[in-house]
Amino acid sequence: MIRRREFITLLGGAAAARPSAARAQKAVVPVIAVLSGGSNQFPAFTNGIAKGGYQDGRNVSIEFHSVRGSYDKLPILARELVSRRVAVIRTMNLLCLIFASSSCFADAVGKNG
Repeated sequence: MIRRREFITLLGGAAAARPSAARAQKAVVPVIAVLSGGSNQFPAFTNGIAKGGYQDGRNVSIEFHSVRGSYDKLPILARELVSRRVAVIRTMNLLCLIFASSSCFADAVGKNG
């Protein structure tokens, strides 16, 4: 049978060896991916996000992705964003929306079917 002193020593050693959960955890910052076919400049979008209380790099991460007119790259980029499980994919035109939504659908079917 273990004595009280040995038990307390063992318990103290285990607590010292285990890293603090507060230090080990990092806050998860949601990612908003902005998908466009052309420009990466959307001041109205970033201003609207700021008015909602979100600040890029502080409580949200905003990533701008553009295919710069090479629309054949849209399916690949959309699948990449879906596979990364970003919090939001904001599309800036109809074609981007179509590819992003079809990527989400294909991902859901692939996991369930």
